[in-house]
Amino acid sequence: ITDPVLMQNGGPLEQSAAFFFTNADTGFYGALTCLYRTVNAGLSWSPIEIPADGQPATPEINGYRINEIYFSEPTCGWATGNGDCSCVLKTTDSGQSWQLAYSSYGYRNYTGLHFTDCNRGGFLVTTSYTPYLIMTSTNFDSTYSHDFDGLPSTPEALCFQNDSVVWVGGWQDGFIQRSTDSGLTFETLNPSGISPEHFGISEIIFFGDSGYAIGNHV
Repeated sequence: ITDPVLMQNGGPLEQSAAFFFTNADTGFYGALTCLYRTVNAGLSWSPIEIPADGQPATPEINGYRINEIYFSEPTCGWATGNGDCSCVLKTTDSGQSWQLAYSSYGYRNYTGLHFTDCNRGGFLVTTSYTPYLIMTSTNFDSTYSHDFDGLPSTPEALCFQNDSVVWVGGWQDGFIQRSTDSGLTFETLNPSGISPEHFGISEIIFFGDSGYAIGNHV
């Protein structure tokens, strides 16, 4: 980022947490209640207007922080925002405009955003109660969820390897969960040679049959 004003105290990118580049020139940065886009490899950034909550019965989506951005292909992308009303935003025009795809009232920590195509994917939800996974195959026209009750730590990483295999990783007292039935049921895998209390998983990524779990101490 070459414009120092953006990174100064109070600047739009000072508290940014999320970024994603769809190619060498085009990228997105998430800040407080706003998204920024660059089309010149970060030399300059332009703000993108974020829609308000379309449901009049719930509060406007404001005061949230964009904390994750993910594109399954150059035209289709998502962003999660956490705050008084947590939300998932979606774009189908390469990030020029964004629409509200999913929201929930009350603070929810959305993490692990991952999609396999423009319709199928999901994210992890952490509350003061049981963490769970929300999945969709219809662009949130319908959803289903899986609770991770009794896990030793909070799930943070999510990866849809293919239509059947879904991976979830946890932070603190780390674990790796695998589903082979599209997220209906999960089994716990313990990596050999590593004590579970010594690692946490913050990201899982697969390239075909080869996968990587990334975190601390691993």
